[in-house]
Amino acid sequence: MYIWVSPGNRVHNQMITISFDELSRLSVFRRFYSLAYHLFGVSIALNKPGTREGILLGPSGSLNPFCRYLHTAAHGRKTCLDCDILHQDACRASRRWIRYQCHAGLTEFIIPIMVSGEIIAYLQCGQILDKRASSGQQADIAGLAASLNLDGDKLWNLYRGSKVVAPSVQEHLIELLELFANYLADAGTRLLLLEKGRTSQIVSLAETFIRENLSDRLPLESIAQAARTSRRNLVRLFKKETGSTIVERINTSRAERACELLLNRDLSVSAVALECGFGSIQQFNRVFKRSRGVSPRAWRKKNPGNQRNVSG
Repeated sequence: MYIWVSPGNRVHNQMITISFDELSRLSVFRRFYSLAYHLFGVSIALNKPGTREGILLGPSGSLNPFCRYLHTAAHGRKTCLDCDILHQDACRASRRWIRYQCHAGLTEFIIPIMVSGEIIAYLQCGQILDKRASSGQQADIAGLAASLNLDGDKLWNLYRGSKVVAPSVQEHLIELLELFANYLADAGTRLLLLEKGRTSQIVSLAETFIRENLSDRLPLESIAQAARTSRRNLVRLFKKETGSTIVERINTSRAERACELLLNRDLSVSAVALECGFGSIQQFNRVFKRSRGVSPRAWRKKNPGNQRNVSG
């Protein structure tokens, strides 16, 4: 998706896509997966590509108690994270959801969330059993517990208490999660595009008004009115997009204009100050020196321009 930034700005036809952080902050996103947890009883996390960062989307207690107990052992937590990263890599390579058995024997699946062909996040879901645990699996769990110095009986009881979801139901859940995740990511990107387009328009209108009215007082209220927004919103958006405050931009623009006028020796320094909207010669000297490193008179001596005999 592309956004056209108006001529007052510096970027054109820039690709805009929703980020992992912006996606994770969508309240409707979190609400949907909280409902999915209550309907299906499975843990759902949003993971950041290429990292071990993740956000649990359901309630804080939605993580399978078996997994929580595994994570009490440092090596157990590391093994789980390594398993997640390994299968994220497989998901990135296939660019479609995958279902697998984790190192501890639970079924999990990873769903890529894509915008404009790029994976911006992974949904990780599961920590479930395909069918009831059998006594034949107890020895494997006992071995896992021994390797992590955990209570074997407790780990086994937690394992067999894991949620059972039939594979046919899992496929329906995967389809639902994939459909909604990609719809929300696309919708979020469109909203972001509109918001950034609106922001760029506001800043562009403000900058144009400043440039065209440098000789006037330029009260913030007038700039906001020209930019068709509130004073508060203008101050916030201007700083966010340009990195400068409005006062800083006004002073920089006035100093730039002053440089042009100082080249004309028909104008005195005080006349240049007045023409550029400075309230006093003292203010002009202070702002100009902060911007150019020298006083207006010193700058004029270094840049003679049109040589005329004009005092000041």
